[in-house]
Amino acid sequence: SELAGGGVVDNQDYAAAQLTSLKDIPARILTWWYSAVIEKSDYDSTSVKIWRWLTHNVIKQPLMKYFAEATDWSKRLTSILPNDKFMQLSTLVRELKSDYGLKYTYCWHALTGYWLGVDPNSPGMARYKPVIQYPCINPHFDYTPGVLSAEPTMAWNPSSFVGVGMIPPEHIQAFFNELHQSLHDAGIEGVKCDAQAAITMLGAGYGGGPKITRAYIHAMENSVAEHLDGNCINCMCHPTENIYSFQKTAVARASDDFYPREPASHTVHILNVVYNTLFLGEIVHPDWDMFQSEHPAARLHAAARAVGGCAVYTSDRPDVHDFTLLRKLVLPDGAVLR
Repeated sequence: SELAGGGVVDNQDYAAAQLTSLKDIPARILTWWYSAVIEKSDYDSTSVKIWRWLTHNVIKQPLMKYFAEATDWSKRLTSILPNDKFMQLSTLVRELKSDYGLKYTYCWHALTGYWLGVDPNSPGMARYKPVIQYPCINPHFDYTPGVLSAEPTMAWNPSSFVGVGMIPPEHIQAFFNELHQSLHDAGIEGVKCDAQAAITMLGAGYGGGPKITRAYIHAMENSVAEHLDGNCINCMCHPTENIYSFQKTAVARASDDFYPREPASHTVHILNVVYNTLFLGEIVHPDWDMFQSEHPAARLHAAARAVGGCAVYTSDRPDVHDFTLLRKLVLPDGAVLR
């Protein structure tokens, strides 16, 4: 199935692929109900309360199966070294620069390592003494109304079911130093540090959310400054604890993702990022996310970025580009006006 954005297979596509017999019909009905009703309902509505009960008591295992097979949200980092997907990372970076003229390459990682942190059972992580930490103390699903009103899915998020593999603050500097040193040695110039908001909910036993957030942000920034000349794009970092912890990095995402398969999302994306920029622009250089130059909404996104004062990124597939549109955004040498 095509990805719906963020490395996620659309849930209805996933359900259709799993529908192999009559016994799978209930799963297809639940999937339809989630997309048609739950996603559009308030967090304290009766329908969402019923869904929460089902996820905790009836469909937890099928839901975790979906997260494992159709998303990256239930995966943990097992090593700071690149896997076989990237061949020899230094060779890949060298070929990208020599064959395609790229000047800079960045790598992605989450502030906690990966979406669900690091794997405490992996030999590659043992030296950092990781532990399983839940985003809420007992019971694990007892979120505040503020969290659930902003992100109702936290009530059935993988982190709520199985916890996050978290490196204690006293070892997090060593983790970032080794991670960023290895990227530097491979020819990488910078990183996008994503999923930063998660750390704000993992402070139980470590002095609370603000304290552990500062420890993680400062350790990450110190390492980026030492090994990657400070080149970092902060992302999913809008909690106050994150924003007020920044000292050495200057760029931060100001928007939700670009969703290529959701037509209604594009005007909302532009509206939100403009409002967010008014606030965030006093603290960081706002990042407006990528877009696809051949997408039906590409002209809208391009026009907004032309006046947004932000960098311009595209997530085009190879050989699928609208260079006529892209050339309107840059000077003849490729430089961007800001």
